[in-house]
Amino acid sequence: MGNLIRGVAAALGLILAAVLMPGCEAAVSDESYDQITVGMTFDQVKNILGEGTKEDVSGVTISSGGIAGGSANTPTTKTYSWKSGGKQIIIEFKDEKVLNKRKAGF
Repeated sequence: MGNLIRGVAAALGLILAAVLMPGCEAAVSDESYDQITVGMTFDQVKNILGEGTKEDVSGVTISSGGIAGGSANTPTTKTYSWKSGGKQIIIEFKDEKVLNKRKAGF
């Protein structure tokens, strides 16, 4: 009987987590992309898009036109991406604020 209760509790916990946890798929949209503005903080972006994936771009920057450029002195620049199916939002941050953004697959 104890195992049954534990099993039911675990299943309910998983269902609750799935319902309450915002998914990246819903966040990767034209609407969420349009909400992101240059100068917005990293935390503000996370509130809109959820947790992103940090990209290792090794000193490469991405312009707002989506063109990559190199710079050896960009230690404060970080790039994150959010993906859903073939859609992707890529945002470059400098000093924890949005520097550039672009989308692909929309």
